[in-house]
Order: sequence, then C-alpha cells, then structure tokens
Amino acid sequence: AQSEELQMDAKLRSSKTEVQTLQVYLQNVTSERQSVLAEVASARLEEASLRQEEQARQTAQLRLSRELESARAGAWEAEAKRTETKRKEEELHSLHADLAKNLASEEAQVAELQRQSRVLSSTLQHTLKEAETAREEDQSERTTVV
Repeated sequence: AQSEELQMDAKLRSSKTEVQTLQVYLQNVTSERQSVLAEVASARLEEASLRQEEQARQTAQLRLSRELESARAGAWEAEAKRTETKRKEEELHSLHADLAKNLASEEAQVAELQRQSRVLSSTLQHTLKEAETAREEDQSERTTVV
C-alpha cells in the first residue's frame, strides 16, 4: 500500500512536471505567436507605406509623362522607379505570404499545445482521483487494522 502510494505520488509529480513543461512551452509558443503577429502588423504598415509610395509614384509618373511628351528626357528614371516599386511590392507580397504561413503554423501549434494541455490536465485529474481513492482505501485499511 505504501509502495502504491509512493508510485501514485511519483506519477502525480511526473504529471505536474509535464504540465509545467507544457505550460512553459505554451507560453513560449504564445510569445512567438505574438512576435509573428507584431511582424504581420509591421508588414501591413510597410505595405500601406508602399501603397502610399506607389500612389506618390503614380502621381509623379503622370507629371513626368506630361513633361516627357515634349522633352522625352528622363524616361529611364521613371521606368527605374516603377521597376523598383514593383520589386518592393513583390517582396512585400512574398513577405506577407511567409508571415501568414508562419502565423497559421504557430496557431496550429498553439491549438495542439492547448489540446495536449487539456489531455494532461484530464490525466492529472484522473491521477489525483486515483491517488485520493488509494489514500482513502489505505486509511480505511489502517482504521480497520487498528
């Protein structure tokens, strides 16, 4: 009976340690998720900034087109600006896609950790009930012997 109680206590300590480890891991994943969300927000701000740059570029390009109709000077500069803006837009779209993929992955990890935490919590509750039952039986046996 004492051996069973020691085994139950060991199981309980093991379960508690495992729950604590998973809680730390969940906190780390949550922190990483918040970091990814901050990166997404930053990317969105950068995207908005690039859109403003694009609008400014389009306005400048219209102005230059009117000027270039008569002079045709500086056409390569406007094209270079358009190409660079296009490259930046493509980089931003790629970054946004990567961040969305990372966010989805992190959210899946968080969901899995939450599921594991619930399973461990349930297992811990079950182990605690078993330990309590064993203690009650042990006390009952001791009371009967005395």
